[in-house]
Amino acid sequence: MARQIFVFIHRWVGLSMSIFLIIVGLTGAARAFREEPDLWLNPELLTVTKRDAPLLDGNQDRDDHRELRRQYRRVARNVLSSGFAEEHGRANRRG
Repeated sequence: MARQIFVFIHRWVGLSMSIFLIIVGLTGAARAFREEPDLWLNPELLTVTKRDAPLLDGNQDRDDHRELRRQYRRVARNVLSSGFAEEHGRANRRG
């Protein structure tokens, strides 16, 4: 009697585990190759339209960079003159 119960439990646990492993294997394979079906189903997502105007203005970028450097220097000067660096063990090493 006990042997029949264990055979029954073993059979159904094995079948349920195998179904679970098959599902995990199939979904894992589909996930590993997700780019290929996306390319087949949505080829328009990979096309890029040509633009007439440049995306970046070099002069504006240079001006923004200069302004950020000015702001950084102003903040650094204020921090050093306030005594914050000396209080926290960071002396001005430039002299």
